[in-house]
Amino acid sequence: MRLKRKNYRLQQSKLDAARRVLGTTTETETIERALDLVVFGERLASGTTRARGRAWNDVGGEMDRIAPGA
Repeated sequence: MRLKRKNYRLQQSKLDAARRVLGTTTETETIERALDLVVFGERLASGTTRARGRAWNDVGGEMDRIAPGA
C-alpha cells in the first residue's frame, strides 16, 4: 500500500462527529475508515443492483416510474 501525504480543508465538526461514530482515535484513521465504508457501500450497492435488477436506493421502484429505462 502506497501512502501519500495530503492536505485538505475539512469542517472540524464533521471530522469530530465521524470520529465519534466510527470510534477512531486519529483524524487519519477516521478519514481512512470513512473511505473504506464508502467503498464497501458501493460494492454492497452494486451487488444489490445485480440481485434486485435495480439501483440500491430505488427501494419502491420509483425510478422505473419516474425515468423508465434509466
